[in-house]
Amino acid sequence: VDIKAPVVIIPERCDDAKANILVFDLGHLQAKYGKIDPAQKVLEWYQDHPKSYSSDVTLDSGSLAINDLTFSVGKADAWRRLVRSTTADESSDDSAVIEPISVVLDFGIESASSDDTPRICCTGVIPTISLRLSPSQGSKIFPVISAWSDFLDDLKDSNQVANLQNIDSPQNSSSETQIHSHTTVTNTHI
Repeated sequence: VDIKAPVVIIPERCDDAKANILVFDLGHLQAKYGKIDPAQKVLEWYQDHPKSYSSDVTLDSGSLAINDLTFSVGKADAWRRLVRSTTADESSDDSAVIEPISVVLDFGIESASSDDTPRICCTGVIPTISLRLSPSQGSKIFPVISAWSDFLDDLKDSNQVANLQNIDSPQNSSSETQIHSHTTVTNTHI
């Protein structure tokens, strides 16, 4: 598998070109499994920790690489620039909260027979993550979080009202009791 992972854009509002946006670029994903040579550290681990009760062992190897994973903030009218500036050589502007990072994991899966539980060894290096959060960036992030929090609270509340309207218990069906609800629509634009 060798794909460009998705870019997730979360806007503060959908009707304003100057609205704040959060951009999560999940980078470039490469996954290999099967007929590849095991990584040296994985091979060494299996050699240092052999199964003592089994002689017929199979080792399948793989690797998972995620490159150029980033998180940026900006304005909706500049979303194309934010998405395009997620590679390591273009991340010098002030929109990147998390500079591009790359993670590589090598793994091996060892099994002897269908009765044995497979052993798994995974090695990798998690890089240092460069986090830059300026007051300007914070002033763009927090309104987006607030808008989505308000929207989800309103959605939850309207769901609870809908559930109350659908109550059909025997005690309420025999009487003239009616449940009236009043839904307040807030001015949240998502």
